Amino acid sequence: MKKSQKSHQQLPRMEQPLAPGERDVRRVVSIDRIRALIGSSTNPTFIQHCQAFIESFESGDLVVEFCTSKKSWRECMGRSGFLVERQGTVVFELVTRFN
Repeated sequence: MKKSQKSHQQLPRMEQPLAPGERDVRRVVSIDRIRALIGSSTNPTFIQHCQAFIESFESGDLVVEFCTSKKSWRECMGRSGFLVERQGTVVFELVTRFN
């Protein structure tokens, strides 16, 4: 088993990263998911992006995890990550995986 697979299996079910489906998928998550990314990263640039994401968050905003469809991944256009959504408008995007 690969190291990344093993670490995902240790997370509670609701903390599992989204997997590509037949369609783009989204779910609302806690801002704590972004704080956890900071704690698990050693990449200073990524940590800065995570901190900027947190700083952009205002009361009433939603943090949305997203993953594009299997088709987008097959066509080398796949992306997943997190959005700050304010009154239905995306105000910040943090991409955590792409191909």
